[in-house]
Parts: sequence; C-alpha cells; structure tokens
Amino acid sequence: MRFFLCKDNDEKKLFSYSGEFDGYKFNSKKEKNLMQVSHITVVNPRMIDSILSVKFNKRFNKLLKYINYLLNSDDSDSGNIAIALNEVALLRGILLNRYQKFLNQEKEELFLRKLRIVENELRLKEVMILANENSYDEEKGKSR
Repeated sequence: MRFFLCKDNDEKKLFSYSGEFDGYKFNSKKEKNLMQVSHITVVNPRMIDSILSVKFNKRFNKLLKYINYLLNSDDSDSGNIAIALNEVALLRGILLNRYQKFLNQEKEELFLRKLRIVENELRLKEVMILANENSYDEEKGKSR
C-alpha cells in the first residue's frame, strides 16, 4: 500500500493510493520507527531540487577537500590525481544520468561548471607533476 502525504498551509492530509508515483525515489534510513518505510517518492519539483542539491553539495564538498589536499601537497603523484579525476567523472556521470531529469537547468549548469573548474585544476596539476618528473629524469640522465 502506498500513502500520499499532502500539506496545504496548516492542514496535513494522508491518502492511501494503489498506483505508482512519478518522482524522485530514494530509500529511507533503516531506523526503528512506528512504521517501516521501504522507499520514499518525492513528487514536488522544488523539494526534489532541494534534496538533490544537498546530496550533490555534500559529495562535492568531500571531493573538494581531497582535491584541495592534492593541489596543496608536494608529495602528490599522478596516480592520486588520476583517482581524483575519476571521482570527478563519476560525480559528473551521476549528475547527468540520475539527477538531470529532476534538477532545473540553472542548477545543472552550475554543478557542471563547478566540476569543470575542479577538473581543469587537476589536469593542470597533473601536467606540472609530469613535467617535473620528465625534467628530473633528464637531469639524472645527464649526470652519467
């Protein structure tokens, strides 16, 4: 059985419904409540937009902390940069494949722009690391 919770100003109404809802679905946390809820479907576009923005920003901020560490540390290598680039690509894929039909166009463009900026910084750091490795190899070869 499915239930539909509707809130109008100060009134809250609960309806039972036997069909499917079109909207963003996600699983509920496994906590002991009065009712067992297997998944939640949100149909309000503004609420979906807010939920997905929070989810994206949380994941983006974690990624940004890792990238900030890589960009500011001297001991980062091209392997770590490649891992971070893969994470950026993964987040872009999630944004384009899962969230695109729910987000409004402005937020989607903003999130993609953020990812592009971070990716460009990582690629610049990767080029600098590779240039330093090549110059070190050339200097080492000349000393023989």
